[in-house]
Amino acid sequence: MLSKLVVIAAVVGAAIVGAPAAALAQAKADSVTLTERAAKVGDKWTEEKSETGDMIVTVNGQKIAMKTERTEKRSIEVLAVDKAGPTKAKYTFMTDTETKQGPKKRDGGPTVIQGKSYTLTAGEPTAVAGEMGPAPEAEAALVRKRVKRFGKADQLGKVLAGKTFTKGKPFEVPAAQLADVSPDPELQVKSLVLTYNGMKGDLALFDLAMKAEGERNGSKMKLELKGKAEIDPKTNTPVDTASDMTVSSTGASVVDGTMKITSHRTR
Repeated sequence: MLSKLVVIAAVVGAAIVGAPAAALAQAKADSVTLTERAAKVGDKWTEEKSETGDMIVTVNGQKIAMKTERTEKRSIEVLAVDKAGPTKAKYTFMTDTETKQGPKKRDGGPTVIQGKSYTLTAGEPTAVAGEMGPAPEAEAALVRKRVKRFGKADQLGKVLAGKTFTKGKPFEVPAAQLADVSPDPELQVKSLVLTYNGMKGDLALFDLAMKAEGERNGSKMKLELKGKAEIDPKTNTPVDTASDMTVSSTGASVVDGTMKITSHRTR
């Protein structure tokens, strides 16, 4: 249950603080309007992510401290697109590590996809090919985990497209649209608020706040996120993001903890 909770929390952080494919079309000191940016064949960029977690797991009344860390650096090249976004792309994982530190030992390190390139093709499931053909299942499964929404439309971007944000005025995504922006099928987004805070040089600044809940195998999960994003209005991309998240589960499994997630994307 702990690993599933960490995965969901990481997916949420990536999707919310790094997302809007809806991008900045104009940036004034007092307001900014978002529009969608269509992906194009030949688009290339690099993403870096860092995640750290501090969890307390309760098993048979005994509390166990766990620390998790994950680092990732990957380059992406778009090979094919449709109206929803990229349908085929090359992903190269220059760095991909994950570790868990328990009371007695530390496990993990570089994963099986570090240093390797894969071609992803949208489908159910996403097809993952290496240089010599279909990737081994262990590698394909991890790539799908890392790129969970490949081939799917950016629903958050669509919800925000055309919205004008006024500096200092929170915008709460309407309740009827929250189901569309959930980054994980086991998660229900209860609230999502974005606040535009003006410009920092050529970057627009946003505060983000989200609450979400879910249930799996008799355990109820809760996530609360607060984050910041710096978005380049000229290239329509989030450049730097950071979020702090509290995570918990009750029921069959009891987990309480925090996560910190940061990301950087080249312009």
